Amino acid sequence: MAQRMDEAMVEVMEKLGSITEHLRKLDFIEPANSISKSTQTIVEVFINATIEFTDYDMVMLPSSTETSPFKSEDNGQASRNGYQEVLVEGCEPEENRLLDLSPPAPAPKASSSWATVAAGPPQGHQPNGRSGTKAPKKENSQLPVVPIHPVVRAVPPPAKEGLENKAGILIVKGKFRAGSLNFLTARIHEGALYSVEIEYHSGFAEIIFHQAQQAKDFLIQDKLAIEKTGHGRFGPDFEVKHEGFRVQQWDNNMAKMNLIGPHRERRRLTFVRSRLLGSPYAYKTLQEEITRIAGWDGVDFIWAFNSGNVTAAFKSVQTAMIVRQHFLQKASKASGPYKGVEVTYSTDPCEKPLHLGRG
Repeated sequence: MAQRMDEAMVEVMEKLGSITEHLRKLDFIEPANSISKSTQTIVEVFINATIEFTDYDMVMLPSSTETSPFKSEDNGQASRNGYQEVLVEGCEPEENRLLDLSPPAPAPKASSSWATVAAGPPQGHQPNGRSGTKAPKKENSQLPVVPIHPVVRAVPPPAKEGLENKAGILIVKGKFRAGSLNFLTARIHEGALYSVEIEYHSGFAEIIFHQAQQAKDFLIQDKLAIEKTGHGRFGPDFEVKHEGFRVQQWDNNMAKMNLIGPHRERRRLTFVRSRLLGSPYAYKTLQEEITRIAGWDGVDFIWAFNSGNVTAAFKSVQTAMIVRQHFLQKASKASGPYKGVEVTYSTDPCEKPLHLGRG
């Protein structure tokens, strides 16, 4: 059966993720971390090799050693049929439209931020009063990841009538533990999130997409994943309650996410200042300070690009706003480790590829 190479690569990354998670459960932390770090190299090599490929080029047909439904004497027709099969699979089931089988225009370039990214995870802390539950036990150190953004084959459709200026809310059931926030966000690439609230003891999470249409797009892909693999985007241990989807009119905070420029709020912040991490323990101290303000369950990931540039993603825009205000107050003081630091909102990794590299 024909398959797109980028989709196959996503499957490979998911399987490697399952392998590393199992290794961590067996307490083989170093091998698991090494595999996680190596995935970035794998994906970068793949992207460099296929960056100019068209959709037509991305389709893999069965090799000559495999049983193939195509006639060997008509390889050209086989390619066209294989390409058609992939296109049909990518369409919504209810759509009836003619497919153009001519070679398509070049696909948009993929980003090198596909990779699973290694970074020192923020240290766990006790709640600071913002949460009524205790922190779940963190079994093993786990490397944070950013969303894998597949090659986009079409311009996303505009919001359907009635969904403009509305957020989309999804409910996920499953067994959550420390690190589940990053697990969830790493599997979303449809658009910016307003919040991800996890109820660890009752076993459900509420994910609010800034745009209701993007939440519906996620549900479509989740349904296709179930039909193909037997489970949704979050794997066999979690279930997205499709019947629980609902929309909510933007409040004032959600509306601020639609602004243009530096005041456009997001759940990710960037901290910039020359030699911000100049002292030996500056990064650890910054991690602890961020986690103390955000709460033990409030940090998605923290990453240092270099000694003067750190980024952090949080469970919600509201949490990011609280952290930003805290550090801006410290930045305005005449002295202190955060004097003069700039703290700005940055694009959500769920809406745009983010490459977590070292500068």
